[in-house]
Amino acid sequence: MSGADEAERRRSGSLDRPSRGRFGVARFWLAIIIALAGCAVSVVVWQALLAHERQLARMRFKLDAEQRIRSIERRVRNDTEAVHFLSAFFAGSEKVTRDQFRTFARPVLSRYRAIQALEWLPRVVHDERAEHEAALVEEGFPDYRILDAASDGSLLPAPHRDEYFPVTFIEPLETNRSILGLDRLSTEVCRAAIRRARETGRVTVSGYVGLAHEPDNPPGLLVLGPLYREEARNDAAAQGEKRLLGMVAVVMRIDTMVEEALSYFPSAGIDVTILDETAKAPRHVLYASSSPQDSGASKPDEPSATAGREARQHAVDMELPGRRWLIRCTPGDRYVVQGASQLPLVALVSGLAISVLLALYVHGLQSRTAVVERLAERLEDTNTWLQREIAEREQAEAALLRTQDELELRVRQRTAELERSNADLEQFAYVVSHDLQEPLRMVTSYLQLLAKRYGGHLDEKADTYIEFAVDGARRMQQLICDLLSYSRVGRRGGAFGPVDFSQVADEAIENLRATIEEHRGEVIHKGLPAVRGDHTQLVQLTQNLISNALKFHGEEPPRVCIAAEKSEGEWTFSVRDNGIGIDRKHQQRVFKIFQRLHTRDQYPGTGVGLAICERIVDRHQGRIWFDSEVGRGTTFYFTLPDATGPQEPARRA
Repeated sequence: MSGADEAERRRSGSLDRPSRGRFGVARFWLAIIIALAGCAVSVVVWQALLAHERQLARMRFKLDAEQRIRSIERRVRNDTEAVHFLSAFFAGSEKVTRDQFRTFARPVLSRYRAIQALEWLPRVVHDERAEHEAALVEEGFPDYRILDAASDGSLLPAPHRDEYFPVTFIEPLETNRSILGLDRLSTEVCRAAIRRARETGRVTVSGYVGLAHEPDNPPGLLVLGPLYREEARNDAAAQGEKRLLGMVAVVMRIDTMVEEALSYFPSAGIDVTILDETAKAPRHVLYASSSPQDSGASKPDEPSATAGREARQHAVDMELPGRRWLIRCTPGDRYVVQGASQLPLVALVSGLAISVLLALYVHGLQSRTAVVERLAERLEDTNTWLQREIAEREQAEAALLRTQDELELRVRQRTAELERSNADLEQFAYVVSHDLQEPLRMVTSYLQLLAKRYGGHLDEKADTYIEFAVDGARRMQQLICDLLSYSRVGRRGGAFGPVDFSQVADEAIENLRATIEEHRGEVIHKGLPAVRGDHTQLVQLTQNLISNALKFHGEEPPRVCIAAEKSEGEWTFSVRDNGIGIDRKHQQRVFKIFQRLHTRDQYPGTGVGLAICERIVDRHQGRIWFDSEVGRGTTFYFTLPDATGPQEPARRA
């Protein structure tokens, strides 16, 4: 094998070439360039997707904000319409009593949840103040006085003033009894709204009004409608001072009104802020959904840490009678998180990953290319060595084939010789057993004749010798018959065909009827199948096994049971008895010819019966074995092909 070692050394040396390092550096830089280019493209795509996502987010936010603003506008205009209903109610009645006012107010309050109270503010000049207070006391309000709202929220008797607009009717009265008699001119916001309503003769919305009588002091507003005498309605500007009867007022809670308008939308994290732009600086925050505000103070619109979100806000001016509101929607952190898409980040990560993988793939591909080139050089050297090796192996194979042909020829010759030897041996056994019977019958006949004629005439020893000779002749005759039967199994077997094994068992039992009755035995079988085989030999097989069970029985009468069980392509038969059993150490001797486990004095026989059984089963391509326990009986098992089994009997060499 020195040539192989030399080729291996050449292949190893081919790896160390001068160009190896230079090509490795070039492959390294090419992979880096591909990775950098892929990362650059990924970053550009990421930036483009981010810009697209921002544009979509702005459009989506604008649409959501517009829907909320329009809903707030509709709700505010719808709720402020209640003042027109109240004005029409007073204008259509010559005199409105408190009970009538209560009856009118109930359905209005139940319909408009944002309305906190409906009020009637009659115009009372100073000269009529005492008469007005006395009338309310007489009506059932003993503590009634025209009151002013102090800066600390307390109510004090109103000072001298040319006129008053006290709260005379208010519903619901139970929750607003504390402000009954409050002069609405006592606060700057209400005074400005009343003045504007008197000047224009139309409905006017007040600025920010703190509802101090509510537990949480929520922000509110008043919607005021002037009420004139009939002849002065068309000339309110000229005769308003003399003809003005008073003001109808609707007190509204701003947060309830806005939240009811926003209840139709899912909570998407959009902060809504409403500013009163009519008020002088600082502007009042009428409503803010992002963080609770102090309803009793003015909140300036100052920049904060949310300047980035404020830059994406959407604001719309809303015109109301006498006021202008700014409704501003700002996306909160939760809205940004809900609307954010992971597509840009996924695209960036995917692009970077693909770039790195592509660079690694190119680097690996080039490395494999170099390896393939080196392997090709190795392969060229190896091919030369293999050609020599193939030539040597072809020569060795040719020699091996010649040797194999010689061995096959020898095997065929030996097999033919063995077959001839077996045939001669079988023929010899048949001839010997057949030809010996005639002289043996003659010897037996004359011995029996001698015993019959001279029995009792000779001495006792002579009679004993004659008896021994007759018995030996009989046993020799039985041995020859058994040997003849054993030799005929292979030579005179019949053709295979379907055989009903129940009929086989019945014939065997009938042949042994006398022996069964002699031993008071019992042989049973049930549901035996049809098989393929030689009917005569199967009867002999079954008869030998039953006879064996009858012969080797114990103290109890013999009981034999024949059964069968189906397996793959064959039937397994069992012949079970309750006899003396067989020791396991004799398992190899049972089926050998002329092998006996007991003396002739104990149990008669020649030791050929089970050997015949084995040969019959072997001819049917089956197996035979037994399972036994001394003193508890023996079960012989053998297998036979089913009715669709082999068509021709097996030939035994």
